[in-house]
Amino acid sequence: MNIHLLLRAVLISTGLLTILASSGGSDTPAPVADTTPNSFSFQHTTNVIRGSVVTSSQINITGINAPTSITVKMGEYSINNKPFTTIASTITNNDWVRLRHHASNNYGTITTTTLSIGNTSSDFTSTTKLAPMAFKSSITDIDLRSIDKGEKIINRDEVIVGPSITVDY
Repeated sequence: MNIHLLLRAVLISTGLLTILASSGGSDTPAPVADTTPNSFSFQHTTNVIRGSVVTSSQINITGINAPTSITVKMGEYSINNKPFTTIASTITNNDWVRLRHHASNNYGTITTTTLSIGNTSSDFTSTTKLAPMAFKSSITDIDLRSIDKGEKIINRDEVIVGPSITVDY
């Protein structure tokens, strides 16, 4: 059996020269691989408990027609609910992706994980809760016995007056 491979040069409208290999029929060029996904983004998460594991909502990857590289920095990703990983891999059109990371152990701190698919990237961020408000009565900071009758002591936003103490805000 003899198989003849016909090579044809086809000039396409962009002016690029494409070499087609065929066994004798089609002049249709092979589709060009599109590895640039449609834009994607993750919702920022706030009031996260310090040191907790934070997981993004799932996003659907579209706009690609060939397996495309996927990488993550400062976190992990999961494709189609498979186990989370940090290892670079590939993704295909209509796959679903989630990210996760460990929140900071500090109050009011942003943690960022960056997902890259092809040449497109997006960040998933979370911010830990703010530190609890420390309230210390300034009245206890003053030795009330040392206040003379009618003497005013100004302490931040408070005015303390004489032995019958009145606090105005």
